[in-house]
Parts: sequence; structure tokens; C-alpha cells
Amino acid sequence: MKFILEVLLVELTQLIQFKAIAENNSISIASKKLHISQPALSTSLKKLETELEIQLFDHTKNKIILNEAGKIALKHANLILNQSEVMKEELINYKQKYLKTKIGFCDPGPMWYCAPFFSSIINEIQYESYLSNTDEIKVLLDEKYDLTISSKPLNHLEIESIPFVEERMYLSVDKSHPLAKESSISLQDTRIKEITRFYIPGYYYTKKQKPYWEELQKTINFTIYTDYFIFCQALNDPNVITTTTRLVRHYRHDGNNRVLIPIIDNQMKIMYYISYLKINKNKLTPFIDLIKNSVVNI
Repeated sequence: MKFILEVLLVELTQLIQFKAIAENNSISIASKKLHISQPALSTSLKKLETELEIQLFDHTKNKIILNEAGKIALKHANLILNQSEVMKEELINYKQKYLKTKIGFCDPGPMWYCAPFFSSIINEIQYESYLSNTDEIKVLLDEKYDLTISSKPLNHLEIESIPFVEERMYLSVDKSHPLAKESSISLQDTRIKEITRFYIPGYYYTKKQKPYWEELQKTINFTIYTDYFIFCQALNDPNVITTTTRLVRHYRHDGNNRVLIPIIDNQMKIMYYISYLKINKNKLTPFIDLIKNSVVNI
């Protein structure tokens, strides 16, 4: 099999080189475009003509011209090269669909938290986050994802959902702040006058929080950042109060001088679930176990 693939690779390479020479009527121009030396390109062309047992170019003193046999060869070379691209694309699609486990996250928080745990199996998976308008049942039934971290249990006969982790919010304040000694807090606490937030729109946790944030706007002044770098710079100010979460605090460091206070408001909590097609449970067990174990000591 290896020998066949090596032969196929050589033949395709020869055709690519022949095509470049034919389209430019010049070995020197083709060599520059392909980044191959002229002698190597000449040798490749001679080898192809020997294998086909026919001359493909008419040679004059200063240039080469594709002859009638060459035109026929070029027509078929284009067909073969186009088919090879179709084959490669189909094989890539097959690999992505059947040889890699596709994991979809309803929020970027759990995705970036889990990402380091995937490092040992990174060649076996692909993962991404999806927006809150996604039909979470449909993406599993359509096999867009093999497994999702969903925002709720998915109610379907073919799908199983198991609890993953409860995400909850923390208030991040400087150690010198009057609130720093609190063991827990509500965002309705009248001592909270301003909050600086990093905001990523379009995801489930953000969507769930939105009505409560809008209610809190009556008493709290919000400064919103969508640029993560600028947001992190703002946290250098000891007067700045911000929020983080149970998962985010493991990959976003707010600074050594900050204290994280659990927020007790239920509106700021969300339960995530691991969801998958029941028929795929055995195949997915190693990935399910890896994700579940990532939050054992959180």
C-alpha cells in the first residue's frame, strides 16, 4: 500500500509539473512558480514523456511549445488533478466525520476550561462553541457533533444527557476593598455601585444572565469591555470590581491581589450537561470520562 501511494504521489507531482510547464510554455517560468530547479523540472518532464512514450513539446532554439499530443495529455492531466482534489476533500470530510470525535460547547467558558485536558488526545477530537440560537437536539441528531456540553438536559428518546458541572459567578475585588472580607454576596447588595464586565454576546450563559443584568442596571453602573486585552489592563486598578466564574477563574488570572467572592444569586448560575446519542455511548465513554474527571476537584 505504501509503495502504491508513493507511486501515485510521484505521478501526481509529474502531472502538476507538466501542467505548469504547459501553461507557461517555459521550464524557467514554471520552475520559479513551483520553486524547483530547472534541471529537476527538465528531468521530470523527460521521465513523463518516457513513461507515456511520446514527446509532448516541440522544442525550438529558445522555447518549448505544447504539441498536439501535449494538448491531449494536458486535458487528461487536468481531469486527473481535479479528481485528486475531489478525492482529498472527500477523505478529509470522512476523517472529520468518522475518525475524529466532534464536541460542541454551548458556551466558550467550559470549552476553554476543558481545552487543556484535551491535549493528550488532540489528534482525535475537534471542538468548537456554538451560539444560543442553535438547536441543540438537531446538531446531535444530524451528527454535526458527537457530543455536546449543552445548556440543559436534551429531551429526546435517542439522546442521553448527564450532569457535567454547575457554573456560578464570583465577584472579583481587590484585597483592600471593603467587600473583600465577605464570604458570599448578592449583586443586589447596595454597596456595589459599579461593575466592570468582559462581555461575549450570543452564548447561553450570557443569554440567561441578560434579564438580571438589565434589572441590576437600575442600581449599578456597568463598564463593558469586548476587547479582552484592554479588559485585563483595567483590572490593574484596585478600585475596579469585576466578575468571573467557577470555570473561568482557572484560565483567567485576575491578579494576585484579588479576592473572589461567591455570588449567591440564582440568576447567575447555570447547569451544564454532557449530551450525546445513546447509540454512541460506548464509543464516547473515554471522552465522557475525561470531561467528567476534569471537574472532579474544581
